[in-house]
Amino acid sequence: LEKRKSYTDPPTGFTVFTELAHLKRGVCCGNMCRHCPYGWANVRGAEGTGVNGPSPAQVRAVRSGDVVQTGRLVRRIMDGTYYDDEDSLDVETSESNSSREQQLPTAAKGSGGRAGGTLTSKNVPYTRSGDMGVSQLFTGERRSKDDILFEAMGTVDELCSTVGVVYALIIETSGEGDVNFGELPLQLLDVMSRLFDVGSHIARPTLSTLPSGKSKKERFNAQHVDILEQWIDNMTEQLPELTSFILPTGGVASAQLHLARTVCRRAER
Repeated sequence: LEKRKSYTDPPTGFTVFTELAHLKRGVCCGNMCRHCPYGWANVRGAEGTGVNGPSPAQVRAVRSGDVVQTGRLVRRIMDGTYYDDEDSLDVETSESNSSREQQLPTAAKGSGGRAGGTLTSKNVPYTRSGDMGVSQLFTGERRSKDDILFEAMGTVDELCSTVGVVYALIIETSGEGDVNFGELPLQLLDVMSRLFDVGSHIARPTLSTLPSGKSKKERFNAQHVDILEQWIDNMTEQLPELTSFILPTGGVASAQLHLARTVCRRAER
């Protein structure tokens, strides 16, 4: 309603993308987003997730990729008429969150992860399952921690964290003097979200079997690449023609972006 593209979730402090942000993207990103207007169209296995009420998987405002309709809905948001005929926003209820958590597998109390630690019952970021030098992929396969897949996942994680530093620097300096970063903060948040997706894809190296018996490799949506290139084009258009290499310096955020660029090239290799 305030025409913002993101807000801070009070209970968690996490940044949440609004429906406006998703509509401007034009396609479902496949991440079970709280305010997805596309009915989680690109989320695998999203059917039937609304146990105690409708979830975004069951309520769709527009078809993913429908440029005309998404543009119309964006205009309605900007005009303040988007929710005129709606009783409420499409958000996940606390009951549906609880039900989903109850379906998750549980481990022995105090063993780490969702079972909690020795001093807390909350989900903790350690599991003890890799103490012997092996770790588990999303497929259930266990490999040595020096496997090339874990090297790739670690490098993508490093890249995501480096982008996070840039985002923090930008937020810290926003509003100072004549500094205006425009859409860049939200774009960096989106980049970090997509890097999470990349890590997830790397963690599933095997082929997935379809009901038909055929197998195919899960693919990363190429539209994300197109969107990123459009952002680059828009930024390049505002700058003088680049005719030579530039030193990786400038302001702190600029230098950190150069660092992110080099980490990205390592992740690509």
